[in-house]
Amino acid sequence: MGDLNLLLDVTANNRTSIFESTLDSYGFKQLVKVQTNKMGHILDVVIVRKCPVFRLIKDDPAVTDSGVGDGKGHFTDHKAITVVANLPQPKRPSRTVSFRSIKNINVQNFKADLANTLAGVKAESSPSPDQLVTSLNTILLKVLDNHAPVITKKIII
Repeated sequence: MGDLNLLLDVTANNRTSIFESTLDSYGFKQLVKVQTNKMGHILDVVIVRKCPVFRLIKDDPAVTDSGVGDGKGHFTDHKAITVVANLPQPKRPSRTVSFRSIKNINVQNFKADLANTLAGVKAESSPSPDQLVTSLNTILLKVLDNHAPVITKKIII
């Protein structure tokens, strides 16, 4: 979108023909088709890529009096161009997270459950340190799962 100071409505103008040909050769098109300044010419543009499958602009650009200036100072002699873009909302990335609500554990119940579970464990004759660690981890996770189960949620990043 912009102001080119090129009379786009005067198709006999060589500069206008070169501009339109250049846009076309790069796969672009200019959408404004009505006068955009008070002298009656098309000076302002909305340039988009040509795309038959997806229309970037919802409707033709609306050209209206900008209301800027007092008629004497002539702050601008251009009309306002309004464009409504038809853009798809991008998918927001998500991630799956797992956690436990540890703060809601009843500590007294947890201790009692852990003591009862450990009391019921039979010691092997001579377990290796690795076997002891694995056994203890399994017991602790089982008790923890009862008091603070794993919660899995999908979150938007």
